[in-house]
Amino acid sequence: APTISQIATPQNQRLPTVGGISITIDGSEFGPAGTPVSLSYTRGTNNPVFEAQSQSCSVVTAHTRVRCTSGAGAGGNLEFTLRIGNQNSLRTQPSPAIGHIAPTLVSVSQGSIDTDGTDTFDINGENFGPDITAAPFSSTSSDISADYGSYTGNTCVIVEAHTKLRCSSVPGTGTGHLLSI
Repeated sequence: APTISQIATPQNQRLPTVGGISITIDGSEFGPAGTPVSLSYTRGTNNPVFEAQSQSCSVVTAHTRVRCTSGAGAGGNLEFTLRIGNQNSLRTQPSPAIGHIAPTLVSVSQGSIDTDGTDTFDINGENFGPDITAAPFSSTSSDISADYGSYTGNTCVIVEAHTKLRCSSVPGTGTGHLLSI
């Protein structure tokens, strides 16, 4: 079975949630050039919201090196599994060094929210992740929430992959709250 010994990205860069970054996998038992290869990664067995698939992979050094292009995903502390032919490697330990870029908030659609907690508001930004309820993902829920001030637990869903969230408000009062996701 294939064995993964190291995973790296160019200049140890984080992965954008849209994918498209080169991932190099070193190890053994990868087979000759041209062997069918795929790479999957998840945020771990304790929180497998979804499993991302690489867009393309190939053995670039016979038996010891594979290069893949990252697919859409989100999260950090990723665990990787390499499939070569009909054999899977063991899943790697979580890697704090390889993960996706943290989300960036650019704007909020609504300047004020009713105090009764019945409003929704949109957050625009980058690297929110893919719509995990759509193919090829199979999750029916999201673990995204927005917090403002001392008010936490506002559930959010991705309405435009990677760039737009829609969140539900909770009852509260005050102004000038900082927003985080």
